[in-house]
Amino acid sequence: MKVYRNLRGSLKIYFIFSSGTYRGEPGKYYLTDHAESVVELMKNKLENPYKDFPLKQSFEKYFTLCTGEIRIISDLERRFGKEFVSGHKRIINNHLSALEDELSEAYDQLNLILQSEEQSATVLVKNFVNVFKTFGERAEDITNAISSKDKFLRSLRERVDEFYAAVELYPHVPTNAEELAELDNIKNDWRIAREILQDMDDFFKTVDYKISNIRKQILNASGKLSELHENFFFPCVF
Repeated sequence: MKVYRNLRGSLKIYFIFSSGTYRGEPGKYYLTDHAESVVELMKNKLENPYKDFPLKQSFEKYFTLCTGEIRIISDLERRFGKEFVSGHKRIINNHLSALEDELSEAYDQLNLILQSEEQSATVLVKNFVNVFKTFGERAEDITNAISSKDKFLRSLRERVDEFYAAVELYPHVPTNAEELAELDNIKNDWRIAREILQDMDDFFKTVDYKISNIRKQILNASGKLSELHENFFFPCVF
């Protein structure tokens, strides 16, 4: 009973909540935000919706800055303010997680192929190549995605620098309340732009970390080529 109570308590805290009772009738139960995120994670793990969708395409869909697109600070806020990009960030993170899962599964398949008792070199190489090409495709995709990400951050920094330049280039020291308010607004625009840039920098640092781990997976898979070579040649020496 104690275990049951603990489990029920945990469910109520983390996964479900009740709307309460009304006129003696039991209320409805709903999933919490945490529970919905867990369900979404499990769904992505099972269905892997990003398996055949290039990472570069996700970057360019959500994080691209075109010349002349940002005229005033509200334009920048609507495109890349925290409340507007949270969903885009989640998609990128889900995409990276799916990529990690795919490569981990492919790596396990390489191990199984190398450990198999298949005697035919032709069959062994064919099976190996069919799986290994996944790593080559993903390596190219990641290289293109990083290039896209770096281009976006450069464009964003340049635009933020323009907001700062507007402060520096204010023609004179304010001499009245109207001019002082105007300068304060310009400074506030720069502050908002700087915060957006910092948020994007922080997010893409986590992206870089995950991409680094994925690259290690690809590098480890490349090491399996040496094992394949050994399977062919070392037995012939003796």
